Amino acid sequence: MTDRVRAVDAVAELPGLDSGQVVVARGGLALVVAGLAPGRVAAARVDLPFLCHFRHAARFSGEGPYLKLTRYLRRHSPHRVETTFATLDYFDGAHFARRATARPCSASASQTPDAHPPRSTSPSTTTRGRTGP
Repeated sequence: MTDRVRAVDAVAELPGLDSGQVVVARGGLALVVAGLAPGRVAAARVDLPFLCHFRHAARFSGEGPYLKLTRYLRRHSPHRVETTFATLDYFDGAHFARRATARPCSASASQTPDAHPPRSTSPSTTTRGRTGP
């Protein structure tokens, strides 16, 4: 998280770039950076916010780090559950997002061409079977 905030600072100092136009992208880490660097990030594009709401994710996701988390909690349950989630709250992207001043940029997480209605039907805006900007 710290490395990404420092990267925003470094990009803002590059010659020839407008430091007021820095955009962060990806998932939960974009939320974190936007929250830790308020005023230094113009926009945040959050595709799939990973590392957010750990309790919910551990309950409903059976893969990646959440699988490891549920295994850990099963092994040490019930006496470490609340302590574990209280600690993970320090790293939850949703908590950082509350401090963000960046404009949100939307992105579709769907690969389905008809997931969103087209905004334009001109051939110049068609990409991968979808229409729109």
